[in-house]
Amino acid sequence: MTLPAKTAVIAVGGNALIHEGQHGTIAEQFVNARDTAVHVGALVSDGWRVVLTHGNGPQVGFILRRSEMASDAEFTPRLSLDMCVADSIGGIGYTKRMYTITLARNNDFGIPALGFAGTPTGIDARRVVDSGVQPVINTGIAHREAGVGQIGAGIAKAPLACFSEALRELARQLKVPA
Repeated sequence: MTLPAKTAVIAVGGNALIHEGQHGTIAEQFVNARDTAVHVGALVSDGWRVVLTHGNGPQVGFILRRSEMASDAEFTPRLSLDMCVADSIGGIGYTKRMYTITLARNNDFGIPALGFAGTPTGIDARRVVDSGVQPVINTGIAHREAGVGQIGAGIAKAPLACFSEALRELARQLKVPA
């Protein structure tokens, strides 16, 4: 294999996605990432081999800030910086895993650390059974009064058996092999 003669390593740090005077909203970061992609694409078109990295700094900072804001509440400990990094990385890993068992991506909810790819949408039972990846279910329930918050919180994994049984039943009803 022949590699291009020119290689560029481009660090698109989280700060590169938030311009001066912006608040770092998802919409702002999405536009900034698209603008950056145009320049990176031009390099590739000119024959450059491009390696992209992402710094994740502001995104981790946002997690830390939320933690600091919530730490004033009773029973809410403040997260350390390393825990905020783990939170961000865990979210990225979770999302990538969910991509393997879903049918689509909802681009209305782009994920900055994943190049603003949309959130995983529409769990496919066949993909769940074939991959063995159990969908993660958010067990939090919104309070009946707006602004009050959430009742409980956590995640659970759906048992694989319910997806296998659902596929067998669907095949039976459609009179097709399971």
